[in-house]
Amino acid sequence: MLALTPDHRALKELGVKAGVAGVPTAVDTSPLIGRSNREARAFGNRPAAEYNDGAKIDLEVRAFAEPVGVQEDPVTGSLNASLAEWLIADGHMPDRYLAAQGQCLGRAGRVYIERDADGTIWVGGDAVTCIDGQVTL
Repeated sequence: MLALTPDHRALKELGVKAGVAGVPTAVDTSPLIGRSNREARAFGNRPAAEYNDGAKIDLEVRAFAEPVGVQEDPVTGSLNASLAEWLIADGHMPDRYLAAQGQCLGRAGRVYIERDADGTIWVGGDAVTCIDGQVTL
């Protein structure tokens, strides 16, 4: 999954945004891989030892959004929330997990996902303020 090189021009022409996710091999992938196709099985080939921050990553995520002028988004809360709704509901991920995003861009994005007792999905993480200001309308 980390080796994907999408045709951004084709995605833009089609008006398609795409999100992909894969489970690192250090995580028990049997439920997800057992129900998947051969392309999905190819996603789980990255040893956890390669993560420099020592974090146990449960899911790798990538988001391609050329139709809105972003070839690849380093961290996408909305994609992670949507994935969590599906992956947790289908039993592929636990109620609480850590997703990584941005690695292919030289970023170490970490997205904390949790489903509470009411079934609400919470997405959190650290942020860096790049622009700060006020607008008067």
